[in-house]
Amino acid sequence: MFRFFLCLCFCFLVQIPNVQAQKLTIPKYQALKALSYDSLQTAFYTFIPNNSELAKVYANAYYRNALEKKDVKEIYIGEHQYALAYRFLGQKDSALYFVNSALNKAKQVNDKQHYASSLYLKGIIYYEASMYKEAITNYTEAYNLIKKDNDSIKLALIANSISLVKNQIGETKQALNLAKTNLLFYERLHKKKDPRLNDFDYINALLNISNAYTSLAEEYPKEKVAYADSASVYCLQGIDKSIKAKDNGAYLMFLTIKGIISQTKGNYKESINDLKKAEDKIIDLDASDELPNLYFYQGKNYFLQQDIDNALVYFLKVDSLVIKKNINSILSRENYILLAQCFEQKKDVKKELYYLKMFRDKDAEIDKIIKESSKNIYEKYDVPSFTAKIKQLEKNTDIVNEKNLFLKKISLFLVGIIILGIIYYYLVRRKNKRRFETIVKELNSTKEKTVKEQVKETVSSKSKEYKISDDNIQKILKGLEQFEQEKMFLQQKCSINFLAKEIDTNATYLSKTLQSHKNKKFTQYITDLRIDYALIQLKENKKFRAYDIKSIASELGFNTAESFSKAFKKQTGIYPSFYIKKLNLLES
Repeated sequence: MFRFFLCLCFCFLVQIPNVQAQKLTIPKYQALKALSYDSLQTAFYTFIPNNSELAKVYANAYYRNALEKKDVKEIYIGEHQYALAYRFLGQKDSALYFVNSALNKAKQVNDKQHYASSLYLKGIIYYEASMYKEAITNYTEAYNLIKKDNDSIKLALIANSISLVKNQIGETKQALNLAKTNLLFYERLHKKKDPRLNDFDYINALLNISNAYTSLAEEYPKEKVAYADSASVYCLQGIDKSIKAKDNGAYLMFLTIKGIISQTKGNYKESINDLKKAEDKIIDLDASDELPNLYFYQGKNYFLQQDIDNALVYFLKVDSLVIKKNINSILSRENYILLAQCFEQKKDVKKELYYLKMFRDKDAEIDKIIKESSKNIYEKYDVPSFTAKIKQLEKNTDIVNEKNLFLKKISLFLVGIIILGIIYYYLVRRKNKRRFETIVKELNSTKEKTVKEQVKETVSSKSKEYKISDDNIQKILKGLEQFEQEKMFLQQKCSINFLAKEIDTNATYLSKTLQSHKNKKFTQYITDLRIDYALIQLKENKKFRAYDIKSIASELGFNTAESFSKAFKKQTGIYPSFYIKKLNLLES
């Protein structure tokens, strides 16, 4: 599920201009030195949205003037502007350096307003760097400070940013609740024509809520139509308002969301057109930072239509931009998954493994085999202690060379284990896929033999193995036929005594007949019936497939989800979750 960055700050409001920023002459410090703080600050916020380098020059003049006058308050205001400029320039470390310095000085003089403002800016810097835990920490501290002053406008803006973080980390329903609360607040201000309401805040709230609904539509397939419809309502409102407010940045975001909503609804051609319009807008506005997100969804449009060649074109563009811009987001990890799947379909094992490794590097949790192997090796060889050994051996060149050779061998050994883990993971998945295809083929091409047919095949050769009359055997087999037709095996309390009573025989005769004519003990007989029924129902009944594993197990008569999964794996060679996932992909 893929979400994108909506960067907000209550210190100022950003608009992407209709045309690319003009190249302006960069003034020298001496030419700006005589300007007042107000003039420098006004110029800074004028240039920051579309010419951050020029804005930084004005921040520098503000900061140097404050240093010369030893004015502590103006110094940390200048540092705040510096942090803002570096944030727009994509220089996170420099931005954090200046915002931390501004925070320390504001705290020393107990300036809560500027302290909260810098905290919020710090949260934005962390958010844009995908450091969501740190972002939430700073947003929350800023929120608690401003809460004391009861500044509802700033509180709403911070709440909106917290909602964005929650949406990024998968707490989408919590994000939606916050977005709804914010939107209601802005709608009340709008009805009252409150002068504090800024159109851009209202637009950002619409952007956030439509984004949250879009994410939910991707996360919850059973409710995706309702969520997608809600997302569409707010998205269209946002497009209308962003056009009226001439907020090109928001308009671009809404165009992208519209394309994602169309994709979620299965309208791939419409989605491709929507995203193409958004791409043209990105080029027009010189907003290249939005391209990775847009290319990802465009590639996904083609992937979902099994157009692997066109999908690869866009996924590889995303990969190139991820490397170039050092992006570390959920989007980049999913892009690696889809790249691996594309190359799997093209039977390019080398590239498939390459992107599986890239995905592993982005999210180690996906490959437990590799993770456990690495852990065991580190414990077995005590790899961290190599550092201490190196220091002890550095005095002797020969020993150092020997140590380097040893480390190289260990490194090669570790790499070998990791590669084996990946290959094992790949082979298991390929085996599961083949097994799934075999199961589906068998379900499509064969029918279950009736009990009567089974009797014909076995009664002549088996009936004399124990002292039960042919009439009794026929009665038991007919009883079993009725038992299977009525699906009585789905009852959880289906014991051998229960079944014997149902078909008017005793447990001994029933057990021997099952072993002779079904080649199964009673427990295996019931389990196989349930799994065969599950295979057909999951394939043909979408509603049944949408249940969770625990509910499916209960419907089939199993006491626990674990016992069902174990029985399913034993009979089919794959787990039910894998079977369901593949069925859903076939129909998507």
